[in-house]
Amino acid sequence: MKTRLVILLSIFIVLLGYFSFFSLRSPFKNALYPIVYQKEAREILPDPKPSPNTHQIILMSGSNINGEILTRDEEKIIVREHLTQGSFKDHTINRQDVFDLTVNAQTFPVGASEIIARRLFPNMTFARYENYTVFTSGGQSLSGPVAGTLKQLYKNIKNTFPEIVTFKEKKNRICAVVFSESDDYKNFIQTINPNFVDSIGVYSSTHDILFVNYSYDVRRKTEYPDDTIRHEGAHQIFYTSKLHFGYNIDRLWLVEGLATYAETARLGEKSARRISTVQMQKNKFFALENFLIMKSVKNDDIKTFYTQVWAFTQFLMSEYKEPFLDYLLYVKKHPFLSLFKGDVKLLERFIQKDIKTIEIEFYRFWQQ
Repeated sequence: MKTRLVILLSIFIVLLGYFSFFSLRSPFKNALYPIVYQKEAREILPDPKPSPNTHQIILMSGSNINGEILTRDEEKIIVREHLTQGSFKDHTINRQDVFDLTVNAQTFPVGASEIIARRLFPNMTFARYENYTVFTSGGQSLSGPVAGTLKQLYKNIKNTFPEIVTFKEKKNRICAVVFSESDDYKNFIQTINPNFVDSIGVYSSTHDILFVNYSYDVRRKTEYPDDTIRHEGAHQIFYTSKLHFGYNIDRLWLVEGLATYAETARLGEKSARRISTVQMQKNKFFALENFLIMKSVKNDDIKTFYTQVWAFTQFLMSEYKEPFLDYLLYVKKHPFLSLFKGDVKLLERFIQKDIKTIEIEFYRFWQQ
């Protein structure tokens, strides 16, 4: 009996000494192996959660910073942005560059775009619809029709691309600004991009706002003003859905192809106007292996390019709808990986045909 007690006591003492040794050794480990020790600590530390004091700082540029406000005065604020793995970055921001501050940005209900629109157009009235907040200088008579067009557009796109359009509408209400005077629209667009001064509508991803010229002159002189609203609105919906992130890295054919596909009141309808343009332009179409990797278009080729993106998207949605939807879902889930693979190989993979065969079928489709 005594022997067993001695053995058990000895084991206990040995174990106690073992754990005590390594516990006391931890500071030596930190001293002897600082780089390895710190690396291990960084790998196991969870990313910091937003604190209750986190603010969203909405900038004039349309971007934002989430962080703690360290100091503020009449000229500037200093914001500490918490990054991953416990690190942080301090930003000094001039007060005139700030649109607004929101507490606990993750739960802010209406989104940064509405805040920006309020600051940009303080004299405009606005109305919140199911999916949109519409600002206007012309009252309900202007905001109502535009909101109706956008509401139907959203419904059509969501029904056709249910796995792509996945954002929560009421938390991510889309913002549109409708101008009743052409001069007001042009003067404002001049500050964003002078190339679009004569346009009917522009979606600015910087502001995440759709700007629409819905003046009397435009509605009287323009044959298809609602087509342009739907085109730019489609850009906004797909951008908000994170299908594309910006024209500098995106597939230009896909960004514009989906927008042209959404132009008609019935999504994807083959309008006589578009069909006649295809017949006139198809001899000028780009080879698909070049078309799919284009990042810019020369002015002389714009009409041909826009005709081809509509025609090619129509072809894919008519002949290869399910593989094309699978392709879109892959692009959404793996945006940078899919760009690395390249669109020629990626389309060949999903359609399961080589690009030359796809091209032959594309031209044959428009000979019917």
